Amino acid sequence: ILYYLKLVYHEIRENITIYLLIILYLCVCVMNKIMAKRTLKKIGNYSFVTSETHNTICMVVFFSLYFIFGRRVTSAKERHQNFGLQFLLISLLDACSV
Repeated sequence: ILYYLKLVYHEIRENITIYLLIILYLCVCVMNKIMAKRTLKKIGNYSFVTSETHNTICMVVFFSLYFIFGRRVTSAKERHQNFGLQFLLISLLDACSV
């Protein structure tokens, strides 16, 4: 049991940023739903312009996050280790454009 606890601790310590970004991803998904419902109630119909405006705001935020975290590492080995983080940020971009 102690061996498994050490494995779990090591995994969490190594990938804490990914876990925090997953929580951010879930918050963005919830935010999209809440904003869509509020916009639908205020306007009467959830228009294409409102949807695209919201998507553009989210995309600008996540593009900036991607370039801040994605370009921070310089060596190829560090870039390969940071692939999970970059993949998650790209999936956030994809999620906000749906």
